[in-house]
Amino acid sequence: MTMAGILQFYQPTITGDRHQPTQNFSEFLAVFCFCMVALLLALCLRIMAASPEKLDEEKFKNRFDFLYSDQIADQMKHYSVVFVCRRIFSCLIFLQMTQVPGLQVQITLLMNLLISIYVGTYKPFIGKLINNKEIINEAMIFYLTINLVVFTNFVDEEIQY
Repeated sequence: MTMAGILQFYQPTITGDRHQPTQNFSEFLAVFCFCMVALLLALCLRIMAASPEKLDEEKFKNRFDFLYSDQIADQMKHYSVVFVCRRIFSCLIFLQMTQVPGLQVQITLLMNLLISIYVGTYKPFIGKLINNKEIINEAMIFYLTINLVVFTNFVDEEIQY
């Protein structure tokens, strides 16, 4: 999939067809972001597999503390994996479903709703303030995604914008 994205990016240069450089760059950037998110998932899985003694080592903390900081409750160490999987699904939705923007928006709304329910139910962070802040963050993401409906091909061009 990465090679296909790179070839699509360079295809206008090779064939001399330069009418869609922005779209090709966007696809290349999306594939790059997907690869970065996949790398972050690998790091999260490595942290989940680490022993508690390893997590307390200073060298390990210096490298990976941002993924399992003191803000996350001990029983919710897998929240980082959930968060990264959400990013992977978002990348896949926006990469693979370009022909059906209405479905993209609907699946994104559903995914945001499920994450909001997850955060509200399990409260993955230590402290009520941080959990409430995360719930408000999810509500804002949900609200902004609803606004995407107006700016995509989900609606007729007469109504759009």
